[in-house]
Amino acid sequence: MRIAVLGATGSMGSRVAEAVRRQGHECVAASRSSGVDAYTGDGLREALDGVDAVIDCMDLMTTNAEKGRDFFRQVAGNVLDAARLAGVRRVVCLSIAGVADGEVNKRFGYYQAKAEHERTYLEAAGGDAVPEVRVLRSAQWFGFPAQMAGQLTAGPIALVPTMVTAPVSEDRVAELLVELAASGAAAGASDGGDERIVSVRGPEIGKLRDFIRREQDAVGEVGGKKLRFVLEAPLFGRAVAHGGLVPDEGLVDQATFGSYLDTLRE
Repeated sequence: MRIAVLGATGSMGSRVAEAVRRQGHECVAASRSSGVDAYTGDGLREALDGVDAVIDCMDLMTTNAEKGRDFFRQVAGNVLDAARLAGVRRVVCLSIAGVADGEVNKRFGYYQAKAEHERTYLEAAGGDAVPEVRVLRSAQWFGFPAQMAGQLTAGPIALVPTMVTAPVSEDRVAELLVELAASGAAAGASDGGDERIVSVRGPEIGKLRDFIRREQDAVGEVGGKKLRFVLEAPLFGRAVAHGGLVPDEGLVDQATFGSYLDTLRE
């Protein structure tokens, strides 16, 4: 099977490209560096020639909701148009668990933008629409606590959002994206009864602050910093603070955050 990965040079896109090859498929790694701009559409139609499925790992780190919505809406529309012209039969979009909920995304522009990303795909797909669309809603990844710990710091003190999360392995997310691209399904429950949507989280649910402290205790630093205090504040709102980013249904991976910390110690 020939699978195109959009955003293939990004942190997740590169993992997905490796997973495509590892599962025995041919990978078309598409990014701006390879002459493909999914936002403008330049090179996109040519990149999808002869492709069976597309995995959209495109990202734009912005807190500006309007800028983000425009980017993801344009990308999804261009991908669908190019996929139809190329005869691609399936498109898979990587999204974030919980962000489609207005109570979850209302305080954070990036989450509003990602909600627009998956909504654009899902509203264009239904009935006998071609290509088929699948959305993988992922909980935060194992590297997320360190990422957040390094953003708002003052000396040995970090301020992080009050957030309940269930960190999941980046490699498992990459594998699931490829499974969805290849077969249109993944072993486990759909999200909310919609077979087009699959959610995944890790087995441990807890506060972001506590995962950061565990990493600090395990390896002596987190996010490149040696922290003494990790403080929290409801920066993303009440819904995120109380678990809005943890999917109620879907897949629960077996890899624990503790096993991730073991790899960091090696």
